[in-house]
Amino acid sequence: MVFEKVIDHVDAEIKRCPACGATIKGVFPPDIHGLLQYGDGLKTFVINLLIGQMVALNRVQKLVKSMIGVVIAEVSLLKFVLRLHQAWQAGSSKLSRRYSIHPRLMSMKRLSELT
Repeated sequence: MVFEKVIDHVDAEIKRCPACGATIKGVFPPDIHGLLQYGDGLKTFVINLLIGQMVALNRVQKLVKSMIGVVIAEVSLLKFVLRLHQAWQAGSSKLSRRYSIHPRLMSMKRLSELT
């Protein structure tokens, strides 16, 4: 399994109009949930370990640290599972169109890979 580290930088500034004094805020893309983002591959790997393989949370945390050199907080790992659950509950068209949980592999795959 190969993980690629990709660093993208998004700036959103807050500016004040000198003429009217209004404050204008930049907008982040809607798929950005926090200051630091992890890719779909890492999220899928973590979800597979936690849900599919039933590996303990602290062991998943140590494994991810050994792979990418960064400790991801336990709450962040659990948020990966929560966001997947919320997307399925909401019937997210983006998620259901692009991804499916394969019952045998217990991993997230693109629909095109399953057909």
